[in-house]
Amino acid sequence: MSEVVIIGDAFVDIFCFCTKLPVLGGDTLLEQPLKTYPGGSGVNTATHLVALINNKHGSVSCNVELHTVLGNDDNGRILKRHAELHGFDIRNCLSNIDIDADDASSTQVADDRGATKLSLATGHCIVIVAEDDRSFLTHRGCIDQFTSESVNIDLPISVMPHSSSSASITSLPNNCNASSHQHLHIAGYFNITNFWYGSLKKKIIDLKAEREEQNIRITVSLVPQFDASGKWDGDLLDLLTCVDILIMSETEALSITKSDNLSGAAHVLNDASPDTIAVVTRSSQGAVVLQNRTQTLSQSAASVELVDPTGAGDAFAAGFLYGFLDYLPQCSENKRIPADVVKQGLKWGCAVGSANVMTAGASNPSSKLLIEKCYFNQEREDLKEVISVSKNSIQA
Repeated sequence: MSEVVIIGDAFVDIFCFCTKLPVLGGDTLLEQPLKTYPGGSGVNTATHLVALINNKHGSVSCNVELHTVLGNDDNGRILKRHAELHGFDIRNCLSNIDIDADDASSTQVADDRGATKLSLATGHCIVIVAEDDRSFLTHRGCIDQFTSESVNIDLPISVMPHSSSSASITSLPNNCNASSHQHLHIAGYFNITNFWYGSLKKKIIDLKAEREEQNIRITVSLVPQFDASGKWDGDLLDLLTCVDILIMSETEALSITKSDNLSGAAHVLNDASPDTIAVVTRSSQGAVVLQNRTQTLSQSAASVELVDPTGAGDAFAAGFLYGFLDYLPQCSENKRIPADVVKQGLKWGCAVGSANVMTAGASNPSSKLLIEKCYFNQEREDLKEVISVSKNSIQA
């Protein structure tokens, strides 16, 4: 049986839809009122993955939980309600932290009785959507207090003694006879700075050692996200020896590897960790896989009407994980991930990512019908149709 544990960021996104980017010192009209959506790579990925599981596109049935940090403020409550609505657990790792009133991330909040107290602000982000792209203004808030030491990952429910929840997990991925599998997904690595420089690596090494003793297979994927610091480091290349699948945009791949093209990136990534499968998303061009210093696989994407590109990378990651979990022969003695499993991940990743850009809001799952239309259309080289959806119905 499988279980997905996500460690990552959580933000509330405040969306501004405009025809052009603001000019410093000027004024830009918004096409519609400001809109607030739950966001952050961790929240987005969990939301889309659970939606795929609930829509039963395949045979995947597993628990999804997100380890992150939330403040005791309105934005934190928005994210908690969102998780409850979409059916995944949030483990709030923010506890027993002394809050300094002079901390730029602290804010006054009211409790249930109306008394005010200090709380660290939940991360939030202004998203400017214009000219078929988006830009961000981010305040990480309590995310800056998130540490690997605060994360405690339980055994998969299927192997926990006397678990009353195990009955809810009913099916195994294809080709799996019996065993337990736990997948760890790191979402928004460059936003969780206390996990850099060996901290996350130690966490993963220790977790893998524990699970090996318990005869539980564990696989690891990571999405770096854009590095707002501009350093593109955090010792990520050294961490890759603990990562099975690295999922990133082409911009991120070139920035991380300090390369001018994907060929150069493939060499750098292979030198850092030959066994890591590097998946690179290329917007409307689909996605490719880099391994063994070359491009080994590719997947085209359906042609779609663009509404909002925000969160497409996280939607792709959720789709990839869904295809990966559905087709991974977990009980195989071969520890390497087969190419056909990666290919299925690419297909689902591109389909979910394509559907996502037709939907406003990074954590607003697309319909089952739209995802499946994108899935089947991307395989049709003779099909030139651009999939479109009524703008009003998407953003309602």
